[in-house]
Amino acid sequence: MNNPLDQKVLDYLKSSQGSTAWAMTGAVGADRKEVSKACQRLKRKGLVKTCWFQKSFWKAVAA
Repeated sequence: MNNPLDQKVLDYLKSSQGSTAWAMTGAVGADRKEVSKACQRLKRKGLVKTCWFQKSFWKAVAA
C-alpha cells in the first residue's frame, strides 16, 4: 500500500468492529475528508466495505 493514511485506516478498521470516517479522525490523525477518501480507495481495492444498515459506517473485509 503506497499511502500511509490508507494503511492507518485499514489497521484501525481491522482492530475495531467498524467506524465512521468522523470517528476515525482522532485515531488516524487526519481530517474527516481525508479519512473518507482513504476509505473509498480501500473500498475500490476490496479491503473495506460499508455496512448494509448505515452507508457511512465502514468495516474491514474479513480475509
